[in-house]
Amino acid sequence: MKPGFLILAVSSAAWAQSQSPAADARRQMLGGRETTTVAAFEEMPAGNYDYRPSPEQMTFGRLAAHIAESNNFFCSGAGGAPQPKTEKFEGTEGKEKLVAAIRASFEFSRTPLLKADDSRL
Repeated sequence: MKPGFLILAVSSAAWAQSQSPAADARRQMLGGRETTTVAAFEEMPAGNYDYRPSPEQMTFGRLAAHIAESNNFFCSGAGGAPQPKTEKFEGTEGKEKLVAAIRASFEFSRTPLLKADDSRL
């Protein structure tokens, strides 16, 4: 192998590496996280949204509201986009509204995450 070829091959491999590997990983994980998170909240019976594993922990409904709020906050910051105008949820709004809020937050997340790079994470 000629020395010039080896240098070119190493340079090409370095160039192909991502400039934002953490953001790339987030984008790659989003679909799976959306599927499993939405499925978990759909599976829980509506009457159990007030379930609390211990007195110190939030209810299942509050967890749903927290996930929706966190998705919107994190992804807007990571992608440099304004947070969507959404209703403020307490976790007591009922299963249908909370699942819809989680779905909407994942739908919103897709666009800002396309623009995200590691410097914003």
